[in-house]
Amino acid sequence: MAKWVRVLLAEGLLADGSRLFSQATWRQLTTLVTPMPIGNPPPEAAVLRPNFHGCGLGLDLFDYRGRKVVTHTGGLPDFVSRVLANYAGTYRDAWYGDITIALEQDRLVMRFTRTPSLAGTLEHWQYDTFVVRWADRELRADAFVTFALNPDGTIDRATMRAVSPETDFSFDFQDLLLRPVR
Repeated sequence: MAKWVRVLLAEGLLADGSRLFSQATWRQLTTLVTPMPIGNPPPEAAVLRPNFHGCGLGLDLFDYRGRKVVTHTGGLPDFVSRVLANYAGTYRDAWYGDITIALEQDRLVMRFTRTPSLAGTLEHWQYDTFVVRWADRELRADAFVTFALNPDGTIDRATMRAVSPETDFSFDFQDLLLRPVR
């Protein structure tokens, strides 16, 4: 991984001076392909709000104080570079009841106990946000799951939001408030 990161940082240039890929390819990799919505930070952090955010060709792109930032979580399909086991536990929503997040074979898996079809793998997106990819792909309702932490690092709550604006409105993820069951 470290060798790949060095090549990315050098925009395709290898240690011996040869190229793995051209600068034109680097520009393609780091050009915004899929824009993503940008939320509004609290007023005291408004100056840090990015002007753009989205995906390039396999890379996450945004700006920080006017400078382009290119990132990657290290995750690939069927591979995870980091799993944050502290997210595992039972959560409760007033409407949906208990929702479990369990670490299974180095993956976080979310299950709604009252709605068995809502079971899927959490993939790290960024910071404390994951995307739950439902095992039943016919649902077409993948959702962001964002965890809010207490000052001591424990989970205070989790909220959800549909990834796509095309998701059927009956998946009212935005109305859920998942609280850890202590």
